[in-house]
Amino acid sequence: MSLPARSLGDGEVVVVEVGSHGWALLRPVGLAIAVVVGAGFAASVSVARPVAWALVGLVVLAVVNLLARYLRWRARRLVVTTERVVLRSGVLSRSGREIPLSKVTEVSYRQSLPERLVRVGELRIECADRDGAEVFPDVSRPAALQATITRLLTERQAPPGERLSLPEQLDRLDALRQRGVLTAAELDAAKSRLLGR
Repeated sequence: MSLPARSLGDGEVVVVEVGSHGWALLRPVGLAIAVVVGAGFAASVSVARPVAWALVGLVVLAVVNLLARYLRWRARRLVVTTERVVLRSGVLSRSGREIPLSKVTEVSYRQSLPERLVRVGELRIECADRDGAEVFPDVSRPAALQATITRLLTERQAPPGERLSLPEQLDRLDALRQRGVLTAAELDAAKSRLLGR
């Protein structure tokens, strides 16, 4: 669910796009497993009919909860372009937040020890015109994402004569792919947009 080309401005290029990390599904999956195992155990010891129906209801609720969380997880995308940071989410109803890079004053991330082990964390973006930070939870490789946004901010502040040429931009994109920030498909899409194809 990348940003459609019609929503990109002149010269705007998608630099990186990430979804929520699978870590976000850990609790709903654990809850569903616990409910199913508990219901299976209770059913094996012969419980009364009303209790059995209540257990079936709990299992159905746990599975529906897991499915709903999975769909929301799949629909959540964080896109960084050369002009803005965009968060899109929602399955039936959609929502989006956009932060122009020109308004960004600080980019930081936070990871607990377990999150560091699975390379996930929370990205925080401070803006000049907003109270508090915009928080993007469960982001894959938040340190690399922070570095990418910081690089884009630095490039925006460079005088026009010091901005990167097209070959330099392509080299930077390839470096992001080599570090694992971009996939090969994302690299090809970004190159196509830079080259105007």
